[in-house]
Amino acid sequence: MPAAVDAAARLLARREHARRELGQKLQQRGFSAGIVEEALDELIRRRWLDEVRYAASIARHRAAQGRGPRWVAAELAAQGIEGEACHDALNQEELDWEEACQRALQRLPARDPEPRLRQKLYQRGFDPEQISSALGARLSAPE
Repeated sequence: MPAAVDAAARLLARREHARRELGQKLQQRGFSAGIVEEALDELIRRRWLDEVRYAASIARHRAAQGRGPRWVAAELAAQGIEGEACHDALNQEELDWEEACQRALQRLPARDPEPRLRQKLYQRGFDPEQISSALGARLSAPE
């Protein structure tokens, strides 16, 4: 198991990982499922692997990329992170989803009609309320 912990530590030194993702990478490196589970448990005990921290990091990063809370929740669910960890990541103080939606809107072509802009923002994971707020702010902004 020490070799699996060392391999995982090298991966975690580069960036945060979800438990599922890190387990898959260790198995791809030839470690058995039992050894991987023991190593992951040890990493959690040492607080080197923390899915709450990972989820918060992903939420901040995706918001900065112009993705909304529905997108982030789906990505976290795909990584096996749901429930309280997902909820906390989406509702952390540092995140302002309306502001993220406004920034995402600024990246879209201004010439696009409103229905198309709504569709693009919805596809990026923003809620209808956030989209309406961002579009309202754009329409009320002086040119």
